[in-house]
Amino acid sequence: MQRLTIYLSVLILSLLGLAKVSYPSPLIQNEQKWERYTGKGESFSISFPERPVATIMYRPARFLDFRKGENHRGTLYSAYSDGVAYLLYSFPRHSESLRQLADDFLDRYSTAINVVSSRDMTTGGFAGERYLIKFSDVDGVLDFYVTDNRGYILQVIGGDESNPSVRRFLESFTLGKAAGNDKTSDSAAIEIKPESNKSSQANSAQDSGPVFTQKEVTRKAVIVLRREAQYTEEAREARVSGTVVIKAVLSASGEVTNIEATKPLSHGLTEKAIEATRQIIFIPAIKDGKFVSQNIHVEYNFSVY
Repeated sequence: MQRLTIYLSVLILSLLGLAKVSYPSPLIQNEQKWERYTGKGESFSISFPERPVATIMYRPARFLDFRKGENHRGTLYSAYSDGVAYLLYSFPRHSESLRQLADDFLDRYSTAINVVSSRDMTTGGFAGERYLIKFSDVDGVLDFYVTDNRGYILQVIGGDESNPSVRRFLESFTLGKAAGNDKTSDSAAIEIKPESNKSSQANSAQDSGPVFTQKEVTRKAVIVLRREAQYTEEAREARVSGTVVIKAVLSASGEVTNIEATKPLSHGLTEKAIEATRQIIFIPAIKDGKFVSQNIHVEYNFSVY
């Protein structure tokens, strides 16, 4: 009788869960992949599950005067592993408070980010704030910290504090002079590679597995960050305007592959659009409880100003 009761309970729970999306269980990550990194010329230290990519970013700021954009020029360090995207933003600080840094970022991505809760944090004596969020219905965590001259944002999409890998990433973050100069730590300086190196390889990667449309998957790929394509000086001088349309695959491995321009533009704008597509950070689509590859079409609008 007890065995029958257990069977019926499991059957009922299974039927109730049929309408829910089945999320892949995080794989046990290879411990040897995790390495500690320090930003070149900076005082932070953090561990990533894969070697991160470093790219130039500009901090969201209120009433930003684009003529002074270089004052907000920072670096984004990002990596993807097993359904989780790990991002660390490092920006110059110009007397703005910790709260303003957080508010500016949350305002910039208000359409995608829903704050669930928040609390104060500290690391190495520096004040911080942690936000538990939903990013397009996917769990995530946002940490904000400020030093005398830098602002740091740690963003994780694809897991919360209950995920051991997410906790490892967040708890590994340290600040202070020792973080960048500790001779005993197993740290490797991250250098920004020319973006042209990435764009030249954009068309070489091809997805070898099955590729699905958005209608065929259980949950569409979640784009965490899509950067705008940069206008070229040649196109500006020629006053070229229009739209570049890119077809690509957001692969199950977390890489953008099969990049192809279906509607190109001249004067280097197609290449800039391909470059921006290659740098999309995303969580792969899900079908039948597994991460799968999905087709995507992206448009980049260029106008002379």
